[in-house]
Amino acid sequence: MVTRALAPAASNSTPEALLGLSSRACLHTRRRSWPRRPILAHQTPSTARNDYPHITRSTSTSSFTSSTSGTETPRTIFSGIQPTGTLHLGNYLGALKPFVSLQNRSPPSTNLYYSVVDIHSRYSLSPPTDHASAVKSTLAAFLAAGLSPERSTIFIQRQVHQHAELAAILASVVNKGALERMPQWKSKVGVDEDGEIMDPEKADALSVGLFTYPVLQAADILLYGTTHVPVGSDQAPHVELARIAARRFNSKYGGGGRRGADGRTLAAEQILTPPETLVSSAARVRSLTHPELKMSKSQGIGRSRIEITDSERRIWKKVREAVTDDVDEVTYDPVNRPGVANLLEIMAQLEGGRGGRVGGETGSSGRVVSGAASNENDTTTTPQEIATSFATLPTKTKAHPMRILKDRVAKFIELELRPVREAYEHLTQAKMGERVLKDAAEKGRVKAQRTAKERMEVVEGAMGCWP
Repeated sequence: MVTRALAPAASNSTPEALLGLSSRACLHTRRRSWPRRPILAHQTPSTARNDYPHITRSTSTSSFTSSTSGTETPRTIFSGIQPTGTLHLGNYLGALKPFVSLQNRSPPSTNLYYSVVDIHSRYSLSPPTDHASAVKSTLAAFLAAGLSPERSTIFIQRQVHQHAELAAILASVVNKGALERMPQWKSKVGVDEDGEIMDPEKADALSVGLFTYPVLQAADILLYGTTHVPVGSDQAPHVELARIAARRFNSKYGGGGRRGADGRTLAAEQILTPPETLVSSAARVRSLTHPELKMSKSQGIGRSRIEITDSERRIWKKVREAVTDDVDEVTYDPVNRPGVANLLEIMAQLEGGRGGRVGGETGSSGRVVSGAASNENDTTTTPQEIATSFATLPTKTKAHPMRILKDRVAKFIELELRPVREAYEHLTQAKMGERVLKDAAEKGRVKAQRTAKERMEVVEGAMGCWP
């Protein structure tokens, strides 16, 4: 995978302006509102200008890429997953599989950091779970999917105390208004179309940790000199906040604004690296029971999601019970047929590189290695192409097209997840698995803490800390 540095944004498109930040203080009222970016008369929402020019969307369903002209420079990639229970197909396709793809396709000069961000999970609204088991399960999923402790730094966030230290420092350069504008916070407090809180009492009951966790997320990213962050589209504004925090810290402590001997204004030293955002174009996996929602553990309905530990029988049962409609033909229409569209999108993400179409008897011509994310020759298949291929089914076929679609999707999911499931079971159940997990966590902790310690020494030195 060839990746180049992204072009800088125009001088009049600062991250602060892109997020709609202003120096005007927010009113301290129960019913708060956030200014919404206007769309010009000649624009539609789809043609309005990009609010985040530092965000690049990949055209690959199995990896993240960014590209412009320029000289290749070593990259540092950071991303993490909260340990909130057994990971599901959406986590696998949206995070784990791209992580492995980046690991396997990046040059040796690329530094890779993948973290089990367990401090973040403490801020969740979900009922408390067995935290130790959740951390162990997520770490096992990292390894089962194909991440290698030898190539990538795989670690548990809580074991590197510098994350919390840098978050406390960054809190001095991130303002309240920026946090209030974070999409996920607005969704938690319940903001209507006019930008006003619909239930002030519910909003007041939310924890401070949930409100400030984007600051900790910024610290996670900036602590390792991260240049690129692979995330889902819903997390892109949080990476933009990390850019803002880095710029403000550099401006405050990097000596910017002073005049040099030649009379020119000196630029701020880049103490913290503003990261670029890599967003996959892969469609978000939707709930099997409520396709208007994303696949999530928080739904509480077991048959709404495919977990990476599900047996072949459970996978087939859940897919066959997936909500679709009573239309006989298979068409790709996300608006009017979200259930069918979800199945087609899942199949499109899994079919790349396997060969074969719906009309054939087999969907794979070889052994799947560590969840297929290691396949270096993935090809792009669109949901539209798969839907169109149903028109070529033999007229003598007796099975209902929807049944055929569901069976094909179930088969592809099972082929993809089988090696992951088997590796996961070995890591969590076999006697040697516990030792493998502990060794991987310790190896990652040592590597991550070494880098974090060096970064914090630079940060504290710039701030004039003593001793």
